[in-house]
Amino acid sequence: MKKMTLSLGCILTLLILAMIALCFFQSPSFDDYVPLYLKKEFGQFGSIHWYLSERNGRFSTIPLFLLMAASDNFIALYPYLLIFFILFSILAIYFFLRTISRELFTASPGKSQLLLLSAIVTFTFLAVVPEVATYYYWFATSITYLFPFSLFLLYLAAWCSFLGKEKKWKYAIILFLLGMLLGGCNEV
Repeated sequence: MKKMTLSLGCILTLLILAMIALCFFQSPSFDDYVPLYLKKEFGQFGSIHWYLSERNGRFSTIPLFLLMAASDNFIALYPYLLIFFILFSILAIYFFLRTISRELFTASPGKSQLLLLSAIVTFTFLAVVPEVATYYYWFATSITYLFPFSLFLLYLAAWCSFLGKEKKWKYAIILFLLGMLLGGCNEV
């Protein structure tokens, strides 16, 4: 059993590394160029105001998108931004699984088992995402869909901790902040 778990862990690690390597073959397209145009048209903060008042109300993700994508280094940083979102989603899954296993089960899995479960959940998630290429490998959709999904997992983990802990005020603050961020993502 241990040998099979190790083999599965190696395979999933290689697949995640392949996912990360694919980020270096991506380049900005379509919506990724809108922030640069808006920055030239309205200025950096004027573009944020215009987008939030004229296009949509994603007050959590749109400012980040417009600030990052209008940067002078955006094209050079593009693969690293995609890698950040992929790793952030895997870490959010790991944190979620660690929290619920600690709060709900008497014997929690170890770190290696949680990493393995996180990889399994990540690839299960990939199986149900309509378009993996745009969901993971396009900055505009990574910040619009993958980032809020990760925040939602952290939100669920915070609820689980809130319900199981004595110092509820800390988790109430975390829940409030995550709730505000999620409300501003408009996609969850």
